[in-house]
Amino acid sequence: MVGISLRFREAIKSIGKQKDIAKELGVSVPAMARYGKEGDTLPSASVMYQLHSKYNVNIHWLLTGEGTMFTTGDKSKVQIQDIYPDIPDDPDTLEILEFMEDKAILLYIKSKIAEMKLIEPYKSYLQKENIKEVVTSL
Repeated sequence: MVGISLRFREAIKSIGKQKDIAKELGVSVPAMARYGKEGDTLPSASVMYQLHSKYNVNIHWLLTGEGTMFTTGDKSKVQIQDIYPDIPDDPDTLEILEFMEDKAILLYIKSKIAEMKLIEPYKSYLQKENIKEVVTSL
């Protein structure tokens, strides 16, 4: 997916040495290198979630390029509200979301990746057909 690999590589560079991060995430160094190459293997939802939980990488930014690279403050509150901005900002709702944070974030990652996989072939086709207005809106 265009952009995720570049943002993944950018986040890794900002955090530290690739081999140290790979070890911390339980991923091989060659796999980490593939994740950072455009058009190669995407990191799994689990790896993306670990980047978030261990290094405060903003999942929404990683997947979409929107927002900031890292979350700040109360990590769960910021991340959940970045992902689901229409959720009411009341203590009961936030408490439930914090309890469900892991599942909510993993579900978000998986749904975004699935959405991108569905759209990507159409973007390529439309670019070949030179239909720029539609491509830019995707």
